[in-house]
Amino acid sequence: MHPAMRLFDRYALRELIVPFGMGLLVFTMLMLGNVLYLTLRLIISRRAPAGLVIQYLLLKAPYVVSLAFPVAMVLAVSLAVNRLTRDFELPAIRPSGVPLWRAFSPFFLVGVWASLFTLWLNERVVPGANHASMQIVRHLMLEQPVPLLEANKFLRGGPDVYFYVKEVDPKASALRGVLIYRLRDGFPEVITAKKATYIKAARIWVLYDGFVHRFDREGRLLAEAPFETLELNLGETIEAFFSSVKTPEEMSSSELAKQIELLSKGGLSTEELEVAYHFKFAIPAACFVFALCAAPLSMHFAKAGSFGGVLLAVALVFVYYCLMQWARALGAEGILPPAVAAWSQNLLFALIGIGLVLWHERRG
Repeated sequence: MHPAMRLFDRYALRELIVPFGMGLLVFTMLMLGNVLYLTLRLIISRRAPAGLVIQYLLLKAPYVVSLAFPVAMVLAVSLAVNRLTRDFELPAIRPSGVPLWRAFSPFFLVGVWASLFTLWLNERVVPGANHASMQIVRHLMLEQPVPLLEANKFLRGGPDVYFYVKEVDPKASALRGVLIYRLRDGFPEVITAKKATYIKAARIWVLYDGFVHRFDREGRLLAEAPFETLELNLGETIEAFFSSVKTPEEMSSSELAKQIELLSKGGLSTEELEVAYHFKFAIPAACFVFALCAAPLSMHFAKAGSFGGVLLAVALVFVYYCLMQWARALGAEGILPPAVAAWSQNLLFALIGIGLVLWHERRG
């Protein structure tokens, strides 16, 4: 490697680190403030102690950091490239025949590192921390057990027993679109019901209008029996069920894949959960995609100054997250395939970045 390029790489990384760190800190604080605001009514109504609130925010921090990483990445790259262009550092190395992709390589490598770190965070730290934080919320809300449940949530009812609830009807204190997976004598059994109620005094679940499916160990259907009502005593209190509720944000990708497989066996729709599964990889990848797109765009608009760099970063994040929410909604409704819904905005921004690099290369 030419000594001049080593010097440029160090300078580029130095320009990147400070805005990345500041962006990560600012966006993490802003999003934690939003998390606190969303739970403020519950905290006040239940008179939660300050220590519990602080514990809740600390547990939410890994999830918030994983969302802030892509935002900090686009801000840092936009400001760093903007500065290097205005100070003629980038234009100075171009006449010596250095390809633009090589000049941008420090930003791309940091983008790859940020993506891998965010993926590790999402798989190893975020699920457990999110589950612990939601346990605090569920504990505060336990006075209203049935309304506590939300749509598309999983519950573990003891060893080898799983619940899935599609919808909740708080007025009727009923659950709708219920699936129960359990092992009986070593054989899988899937129970589906249109409606379920919990009788707290007797600790039993009453299921209405459903089917019992029994499978062999290879997953082949052995028997199917319809029922109008079915009483189940799983030996658990409603509080024990609530302690096992898990949303997709509280699961690793492998856990979520297992739940999707269970629901598919029961014939239930899994589009929304499949979209959540693909987003577990697509959001970390956004760190690299933002670096790929923001670098050539920032060089193109460098004349606008540092304010232009910040404005560009905000615009990129706004457009990306608007597209992401639209795609997520379309994927959950089955209009887009789950993989397309999760990865389409990454593909679009990556193509824009590659196209701009090639365009600048042709211009010289």
